[in-house]
Order: sequence, then structure tokens, then C-alpha cells
Amino acid sequence: MDKFDFSGMDCFWQVFDLLRQDKEPGQELWDRLFATPGYGVLVESEFTQEFFIRRFRLAFKPSLAGELEKELEQDKYGFLSHYLKVRDNPGAIKQQQQELASADYHHQVMDKCLEWLPLQAVEHYPPVSFVIFQNDARGYSPVVVDVRAAIELGDFVPLFLAHEFHHWYRKGLLVVDWSQLPRQYQDLAWVLDQLHAEGIADQVDKAALMDANHPFARGFGQAVEQAPEYVGLMDKLLLEVARGERDVAEAGRELREKLPQAGHPVGYYMARKIVGEHGQGALVATVLNPFEFFGSSGLFSDTVADWLMALEKDVSKR
Repeated sequence: MDKFDFSGMDCFWQVFDLLRQDKEPGQELWDRLFATPGYGVLVESEFTQEFFIRRFRLAFKPSLAGELEKELEQDKYGFLSHYLKVRDNPGAIKQQQQELASADYHHQVMDKCLEWLPLQAVEHYPPVSFVIFQNDARGYSPVVVDVRAAIELGDFVPLFLAHEFHHWYRKGLLVVDWSQLPRQYQDLAWVLDQLHAEGIADQVDKAALMDANHPFARGFGQAVEQAPEYVGLMDKLLLEVARGERDVAEAGRELREKLPQAGHPVGYYMARKIVGEHGQGALVATVLNPFEFFGSSGLFSDTVADWLMALEKDVSKR
């Protein structure tokens, strides 16, 4: 596809080679790495430069092996473990990079993505940057995809890209602006946005991944079965907020802390509820507006539904 960017990988390999020789990359090289589109948007949106510098040094520098062993015990999200897979087989990563650079996923990606968007066609495609950061991808601009993750995805790379493309297009279509809410609504806004974004985008790829028992969806079905528990908690807390019995910042904090897997399984459950009761077209129609997504799910009490409708007026772009 057009707009595949590997400039982050070019800088990454320079950093990698120096660290494997137990040498320190100069500041100029680190600056170039974080100036590439992929690493740039990751640092701007989610990570810090120090996050990558520290973990790349630990994973790749031989003299830090002792410290690495200690840090691996606290590697809760598997970042270091992921980087060690890169360290132990750089040849496979470079081969995957070459295959991605020559791949033509155009029709596969766009056809699947458009199934879940209120669009018949698009004029522009998201830019995509391939880097090493996590066994995952992000729907930022550019879309960021990990090259090592692409190896594990195998034939599912197009579906994975379609999922992230859905995020990219959705952001451009949204008729709400969460930044209009006061600061105390920040965590709740994040929860609402995540459930909407991941719930619909997961329709693109999760069913196929689960059918194949793919590692990227392992345990996902069970998490979806448990989703009603979270929906019940959400309805309870928002009901208390609507009645003035609980502070919205406190409720938002709790909902964010307890949201499983950044909203994927709960959002998927809500989306399937809409599809099951109203059809795929009804779900696609909610892509522009998270509040229509929550209303169409029919999962919340009347008081909470009314409270969300009132909140919608505060963030509407219309």
C-alpha cells in the first residue's frame, strides 16, 4: 500500500547495532529516532522518550544483562520480553520489514474497513509507520504498527491494519469534541471514547482471530462473556452521578481503572448487542457519535441514558 513508512526502523537498527556492541548511541541519533513519524506520534500521544531509551538499553546492551533480569520480573505489559524477541532474531524482523515494504494490501484492508464505516469510498488513506514498540498497533496519525507483531499476525496483517484504519477514519468523522468537557470528566470521557472506538473497530478483526484461535485474541471470548459485569458497574456509578450521589471524577477514575483491556471486550459486547438487535447498519450509523452507540445498546437505565444525552450537548460539534 501507499504511504508505508520505515524511517523509524532505519534509525532503530542504528540504535540496535550500537547497543549490541555495548556502545551508547549519541543524542543526535536518539533525536533522529524520535523525530521519525512513528516514534514521534508514540511519544507525543502515549510514551516518553525515556521509556524507549531505558528499555532499549536494557534489552540490547550486553553489559546490562544483570539489571535486565531484575527488570524482567516487573515487565507487566511485556515490553522487555517483546524487545528480547527482536534482539534474539533480528534477521526475521528485517525479513518481515522487507515483505511489508513490498506487500499490496490495498483492497483487503479497505474493503474490510469500509464494511464498518458510514462511507462508500475514501479519497485518502492513512499514513502507516512501522516501528518496534509493543506487540500491538495504534490508530494514531500515522497509524503505527510493530514489525515484530506483524510476524505473529501472519495472514491477519490486513485485518489488523483495517482495524487501525477504522480508528483513523472514525476520528475524522466524530461529531463530538471531548476536550469541551471540564477536567473532572477526563477519565469518563476516555472510557466512553474507548468503548465506542474499540467496540466497533473490533468488529473488523476479532471474530476471525477468535475463530482461528489466534494468540492476539486468546482469552478474548471469555472477557466478552464477563462484559455485562462491567456494564452493570458503569450503569450503577453513572446512576449515582446523575442523582448527585457520586462525584463524576471519582466515578470516571474507577471506571477507567476497572475497564478490561482498554475497552476491547466490553465495547465488542456492546457492539454485538446492537448488531444482534438492530442489524449491522444500525451499528455503522453510530460511528459518528459515541452517544448514539450507548443509546442503541439498550444496556443502560433510563436515568443514565438521559444523563448521557444531556452530556452529549456539551461536546457536540453540530
